[in-house]
Amino acid sequence: MTNTGFFVREFPLVLAVITWICLVLAIWFFLDHKKSSWIFSDQSGNNLRQTVAYKRGGLLLLLMSAAGFTPSLYIILTTGVVWSVNQQKPHIDVDGPLWVHIVLTSIFLCLIGIQLLTGDKKSRLKTHRINGRIVAFTALVGTALAGGWVWTFIHDFSEGVNGPFFQAGIYTWIMGFGVAINTILAVVYARRKNFLLHKDHALMILFWTFDPAIHRLWMWLMRVACWDCWEPQYTAGLGTVFAKLPANLFLVAWALIMCAYAGRLNKIIVANVAVQYLFWVRGTYRVVVVSMGTVYAASIAGISLALGLALLITGQHASKKIASRFASED
Repeated sequence: MTNTGFFVREFPLVLAVITWICLVLAIWFFLDHKKSSWIFSDQSGNNLRQTVAYKRGGLLLLLMSAAGFTPSLYIILTTGVVWSVNQQKPHIDVDGPLWVHIVLTSIFLCLIGIQLLTGDKKSRLKTHRINGRIVAFTALVGTALAGGWVWTFIHDFSEGVNGPFFQAGIYTWIMGFGVAINTILAVVYARRKNFLLHKDHALMILFWTFDPAIHRLWMWLMRVACWDCWEPQYTAGLGTVFAKLPANLFLVAWALIMCAYAGRLNKIIVANVAVQYLFWVRGTYRVVVVSMGTVYAASIAGISLALGLALLITGQHASKKIASRFASED
């Protein structure tokens, strides 16, 4: 790998150190049960708190995702060309499944704002239900099926397990399952009128559907910061794979902060966030092993996994202690 300075060699290390510091602070926070008790309040009775937090968090993610997708959509509308942000040239694998993905995901992007604004409003209940069915369809068919599975199977898996895009394909398939599972469960819980769990899974639909958009946003930002640093000849062919690292971490932080604010830091949220965190660990290992070798990459991955597991255990312990205290007070 040709060393182009901070943006390629040190950037993943800086992200890792910042993440470790945040994890240690979060562990320290959970160890103080008085400070962390507001996160683990009675989850069955905080519907309003959940609604406010999820709407604000969802709109924030929508705006950032729109910023990530808008340049590519603008290029399509003005030139008719599907643009590859990674290679900064026309996309070479444009076919039917990709167009289905682009069109339906664009519809999803337009309608999800209506879904967020009409949620928990009795005067807009019919709009919310009808719009929700369209949103679920576009998520399942456009994001999970067409973009996540079919297109990936045709192109990323075409050369087998040793192909250059096989690992990226696995990532995309898992992302597709994240969209599909949460969409189905969001619909199931809505029909059962369990709106707390419905909204948990609805938030996770955004978490997975907007993963590519946040990735694209970071691609554009990193290009602005150093336009030529990410060319394949400088990065051993990785290109803007680097942009996945801040994208993964942003989504992890966004989900945890929104759900803590909502008082809904539960197993549903933790399971989804854990997968995204593992994606970051894997991506960091993949980048660092190329630039600094296996020992450094394995050490960084090991520390990240250990701190992530420590946070998980500490959070579970705090949750149980606080729940037992609330039960004794009742």
